[in-house]
Amino acid sequence: MSSVRRSSFFLVFVVVLLGSMALIVAARWALPEDLHRVENALPALVVRRPYGVFIGQGAVWNGAVFQLLINDLDKRGIGLSSVGPLLRVIPLAERAACMVTVSSSQVEVCAAFRFCESVQWALSDGFLSAPFRELWGDVVSVRFYNEGRQYFALSGAAFEKSLYATLDGDLVLLASSRDLLSLMLDTLYHRKEIFSPVWMLEPLWDSHLEVRDTDGGFHGAWCLSNDEGVFEWYVQGIDHLKSFWAPRRWDDFLPEVSRPLSSMIGIAQPHRMVVTIGGQARLLSAPFPGMSVTVWGDGPVRDGIHDLWQDIVSSGMAGSCDVDLGGDIEVPFPMVVRLEPNRSFIALGRSEVMDSLMPRELDDVIPGPWRLSLLWGHVEGALCAKALEGMIKSEGIVFPSVWGQSPFAYRSSLIALTRWLRSVGTLSFVVPEIDRGILLWKEP
Repeated sequence: MSSVRRSSFFLVFVVVLLGSMALIVAARWALPEDLHRVENALPALVVRRPYGVFIGQGAVWNGAVFQLLINDLDKRGIGLSSVGPLLRVIPLAERAACMVTVSSSQVEVCAAFRFCESVQWALSDGFLSAPFRELWGDVVSVRFYNEGRQYFALSGAAFEKSLYATLDGDLVLLASSRDLLSLMLDTLYHRKEIFSPVWMLEPLWDSHLEVRDTDGGFHGAWCLSNDEGVFEWYVQGIDHLKSFWAPRRWDDFLPEVSRPLSSMIGIAQPHRMVVTIGGQARLLSAPFPGMSVTVWGDGPVRDGIHDLWQDIVSSGMAGSCDVDLGGDIEVPFPMVVRLEPNRSFIALGRSEVMDSLMPRELDDVIPGPWRLSLLWGHVEGALCAKALEGMIKSEGIVFPSVWGQSPFAYRSSLIALTRWLRSVGTLSFVVPEIDRGILLWKEP
């Protein structure tokens, strides 16, 4: 290589290197400093042990699905050691960074929050603002000082043990012990090593969740845009299950449905099955949502459909319908049954108002590769709620009361489900493999 070519090569290398450094410096200065401060309060893990970390927008937990998850975790006792109270606070935060570590003897929690202007934390005055009192109830706040800094010990019925808090600028720092809170402050001011995650999913997205133990882990990532959101997840350490839970093709395995279609779910194990709610049937003259179940192959669901149809034929309600092929009945309710060599179909509704569900319809509403997957689904919350309302209102006709008591054992659950569905908006999901999935939602 001539000296001229070597000089040119060296010059290009220097220019590229300097340009890259300039871009890094420019990006660093272009971003506001406080964008990183919440994350910088989490200390590095010095001992290998199970942990969970969330860093991101608190708003990602405001969706109906994630609120349901938080409530469920709280009911199951996840509130022990102050994890529950912190979970309930995250949705109030503009941005949050939370870490939970587990050892044989204790659970430690630390978190840093920045709250929006509408949800101010009035801790500096010795009391909590209304949103926090609603979440935690009556909380006793005891003020103390250490090296000139003001701290608070928080206790109350919502806490199994005290939480410790302090303010630093527009950040609220919380920890399950005084030592851990001091470590957070040292970390925030770069006196101790910062927790530096390497996100396995969508590293450019704004919000991430990571839960790890010695055998595997759970990784999640959110992306929000106005009233829409996407959540992706990946589970480590379950490769041994893939041989038992293999994805299946769905292109040619879609059923007839009634319109408007309010929900549908496809399940690939052990056999392909699609359940839908759509249209409207009438049960003993009462309004009732149209429903259908289609299963391909043999199994208990297919056997159940066949047994039910045989009972209907034996009772005389099916008229001249074939016991082996299925048919349509109108009394006491409209029902369609189709018994084919490799497919069984049962629906509340009328066959003349049903048409085939087309693959392109699912392409429009379900994210990701549903055509080759384990599980997929789509829910129109408002339509589903309306369908269930008809079922609840018809209770007095379909399920007559006995001594003033409703025999409909699941009525309260249906009412709660209906209320929740009103808040869901539109929800779609796909699980292409046992270890990963995508959830897409749009607020109502």
